[in-house]
Amino acid sequence: MTRCHAAIVVASLAVAFAAVHEANGQPGNQSVYFVDPQPEATLATIEKLARGIGDAAVQFREMPLEEAIAFLEDESGIQIVLDLAALSELGLSAEEPVTFRLRNGTYDVVLDHVLEPLELTYTVSGGVILVTTEENAASRSLIAVYPVIDLVEDGEYTTLVDTITDIIASDTWSKNGDGAGAIHAIPQRGSLVISQTFAVHTQVKQLLEALRRAPAQDVAAAAEPRPAHAGFGGPQGAEFRGYGGDFGGGRPAPRGGHNVDANNPFSF
Repeated sequence: MTRCHAAIVVASLAVAFAAVHEANGQPGNQSVYFVDPQPEATLATIEKLARGIGDAAVQFREMPLEEAIAFLEDESGIQIVLDLAALSELGLSAEEPVTFRLRNGTYDVVLDHVLEPLELTYTVSGGVILVTTEENAASRSLIAVYPVIDLVEDGEYTTLVDTITDIIASDTWSKNGDGAGAIHAIPQRGSLVISQTFAVHTQVKQLLEALRRAPAQDVAAAAEPRPAHAGFGGPQGAEFRGYGGDFGGGRPAPRGGHNVDANNPFSF
């Protein structure tokens, strides 16, 4: 990390902690604060990803990947960039055919289903989505502050930390072995600071929201891990149910054109 980058991270953490302090450590309307050069833009992108696509169905039929991405950009209002250099390492190009159909989902679920068959994923920085390889995304850790004072008792953070690192991508945490992910409790701020990939952050956020909805006695209950990448979507997308967790989400089929058909969404 360069000295300049380190300074930006420290300053962004200070801003995030200040925001948490203003909320008295409670999550309020914002349950995560990303340490990002443009945190407001990144949060706006996350909110857009969680929006529903509406009643009409989205269909791609052997559509080139870059055209499918352009369609999602236009519909969602999110800037999406293809990491062509990383794609080429997998022998992929912007012309890869995409076939997919979905009704009543969210934009993050649509993006997941478009990318997963190609073994691609995405990360977010400065409000911009970068579509890249899973290996490249894993090297792009993001830092986020999660206000969690409402989820701990008597200042004891160990149970919550262990719940997160046991349930969510357990092999990616440094405390569990060789993973690069890090999680630190900051009791003075009523918060957790987590350094992880965007994919893991999406799962952590959803787990914490599920913990807030569930009875207190279920806090340490076991759960199944979510598929490789899942977004911030709510009930319309993949859903974490309680702590036993059905992270759900099917996969699309195999190649050109898109169609939005409210009357007959599943016919090609």
